[in-house]
Amino acid sequence: MKPTCLNYIDRFLVSGILFGTLLGTTLLPAQDRASRIWTNQQGRTVKAAFVEMSGVNVVIQLEDGARSTIHLGTLSKADQDYVQKLQSTAPAASGASKGAATGPLAWPQEIISVDPKSIVVTPGVQDAKARQYHYTTGSFEYICTAPLAGTVMSEVAADFELVRTAISKMPWDFEPKPKSGNYFQIYLTETDDDYIALGGDDRSASTTTTTGKSLIRFRTLGLKKVGARYQYDARQKEPGQVTNMVAHVLIDDHARILYPWSRLALEQFTRNLAYQNNGTMKFINLGSALKKEIKYRATEKAVPNLPRMLKYMRQTWLEPSQAVIQIQHEQRLDAQLLMYFFGYLDGDGSGGGWHKYCLEAFSEPQVERNADNYARGLKLLDQLIGGRDDARLTAEMTEKFKTIGVKLVP
Repeated sequence: MKPTCLNYIDRFLVSGILFGTLLGTTLLPAQDRASRIWTNQQGRTVKAAFVEMSGVNVVIQLEDGARSTIHLGTLSKADQDYVQKLQSTAPAASGASKGAATGPLAWPQEIISVDPKSIVVTPGVQDAKARQYHYTTGSFEYICTAPLAGTVMSEVAADFELVRTAISKMPWDFEPKPKSGNYFQIYLTETDDDYIALGGDDRSASTTTTTGKSLIRFRTLGLKKVGARYQYDARQKEPGQVTNMVAHVLIDDHARILYPWSRLALEQFTRNLAYQNNGTMKFINLGSALKKEIKYRATEKAVPNLPRMLKYMRQTWLEPSQAVIQIQHEQRLDAQLLMYFFGYLDGDGSGGGWHKYCLEAFSEPQVERNADNYARGLKLLDQLIGGRDDARLTAEMTEKFKTIGVKLVP
């Protein structure tokens, strides 16, 4: 029997990557490239043709026509040099940015999903004495304090890869990259004691510590112990909990060019509005999700308030953050309302202004946290606002939100 594409590649080429159907038109058709032998850093090989670069990933096409995506860093030095040579000689149109080349800056129209069955999990270190079990999928390395079966890990990884996929579909030309190595590291903790020992806050289900570790508890992910093993139960996981943490991790290097509200908006909006409880994401027709979020925040005594919202919009990173729970609820609500206005209500409603803001904010792979980039962040905010003072913004926001049945306190 002929092996499937997934089994073929898993056996002969690259592990630790996410395989799936590549959506959209390829930049360099595979038929224009000769098939060649590709080798990974473990010496495994496969015969395939180069299709295109997709961020830090290489898309290849096997002789049976199936395509797969491979992280460039997992390939041999010779293969990396080959890809870079192809890129340097590719037509100028091939390197055009997504935002500039694909027409208007607008939200993706399709529902975004990742099939857990398409995720290849590669075990790494398995140290029972140290209670460290490493697994890689796509863009992430998971460091667990208990072992997990590959099928369980695939289910866990789906939401992580979902956020990464959603960001790649935005018209921002943004390919998040880890600060070092080939993967974003995520720590998954079996017990509450593990979580606290690594620096987690016992009031939260997930957190990024002051030392940069991203932590999340097993139970938050829907993992429960049955006998000696952990099983995945989607009914047990906390919906959307992973998504805002992953968004936080992926945009961390751009935190200081984004104003505080816009960074928080990307995280909270992803979790509370875009994420659907069936494990998909969408970025259109979110009015009902916004109203549901407003209703929830009202139970925490955070209600829409325009003066407060506009004040928060101009708050910089140089101002001290507030650890008061009430203020945090207000800021999360304000951030999402601001993003909804600029992304769905302002101008012609296509979100062009918001997308331009993000396109420019993410125009560099990494952004230093210095005074120059604080100044750039202010310039980008001014461009987004478009010269409107608070009185004009108040009038426009009040009117625009009224059209969708949301009343803002003036």
